[in-house]
Amino acid sequence: AQAAQHKLHERVSLGVSEDYVSDKPEKSQNLVRLHFPNRPAHLIEATAKLKASTRAREYSAAWEVLESTAEPDIPLQNAALHLCAKAAWTERAWTLWGQMSRPYRDIVSYCTMMDVCARCQQGEQ
Repeated sequence: AQAAQHKLHERVSLGVSEDYVSDKPEKSQNLVRLHFPNRPAHLIEATAKLKASTRAREYSAAWEVLESTAEPDIPLQNAALHLCAKAAWTERAWTLWGQMSRPYRDIVSYCTMMDVCARCQQGEQ
């Protein structure tokens, strides 16, 4: 609930409404650029490929994108954590979590890691 409130507050502070982002997916990518204005193009492209492969349930291909990217940043790592949640890859998620620089983990990182734990716990029951 707090994550949703934070997201809503962030959208309101940026002047973004659901109508703004619903008509064109590239607009939501621009929101990431607002937070990371000097983000290298290869990381933007890698994140987009990883997300597209995850949506298509091509989990191994998505993981290969992460592994083939030199020095992944937090947005790419967050997308990879989401991949781990979808694929129920607990060990990979924890390994990735350990590689993420603690001061740069953000609310997305923590919420996604909680999602990984919740999904994987459901699978054990």
